[in-house]
Amino acid sequence: MLIFCGNKVITITKPLEDGDTVIKLAEENNEVHIEQLLGDYSTIVEKIITEQVEIPFETITKDAESSIDGATNKVITQGENGLKEITYKAKFRNDVEIERTVLEEKIIKEPVNKVVQVNKNVVTSRSSVERTINNPATTSTNSLAKQVQSKTPQVKTFNTSAYCSCSKCCGKSSGMTSSGVQATSWYTLAAGSGYPIGTVIYIPYFKDKPNGGWFVVQDRGGSIKDNKLDVYMGTHSQAIQFGRKSLECYVYM
Repeated sequence: MLIFCGNKVITITKPLEDGDTVIKLAEENNEVHIEQLLGDYSTIVEKIITEQVEIPFETITKDAESSIDGATNKVITQGENGLKEITYKAKFRNDVEIERTVLEEKIIKEPVNKVVQVNKNVVTSRSSVERTINNPATTSTNSLAKQVQSKTPQVKTFNTSAYCSCSKCCGKSSGMTSSGVQATSWYTLAAGSGYPIGTVIYIPYFKDKPNGGWFVVQDRGGSIKDNKLDVYMGTHSQAIQFGRKSLECYVYM
């Protein structure tokens, strides 16, 4: 495609849909600079990326009445995380990742579930209902934990994903949550309407992160129901890399 600008002729090779933008720009401004015309024509590079991510194990409980010794809270099988390999096709413009598509997921190692022998009133962590547990807030120095030390948490398993403040994740890029505050990485959670804004949730999976695994519900989402959580992260690539996981959570209502 040729663009005539004064006494200069610019040759541009680009798919038609992007060329329309340049033509419109040239028509609207007779004094447009060459740099402006070529600004949107930086090279897009595609790369194939392969990463390995852990598959968290789940905790299964077994009724103590079915055992011979009748012991409770006894670990029968230690849990072990699995491993899967994910292949992406990623697009980069000026060395900045702008898009990532999953091409293939391959399980390298299946997780081994942790089996715990408990009394008959204790249920599995898969059931997403309250069960008898210790309160991790009593041993944490996190400021959110200190706020809920007197509360007894519910242990639930959530289908957990991640998001950032970009338009692809939120349809906007302001970073403003539905509660009216700015989203903060390793602090903000989006949860269903069954969990009031301000609900503190501890996620052991993130215990080694800067927040020690402690989050607060500050946001909502169209696809976020009461069995789902969305963890706010600082970049889109971090959110994509996290993917979706079933995670055990301690909810302080």
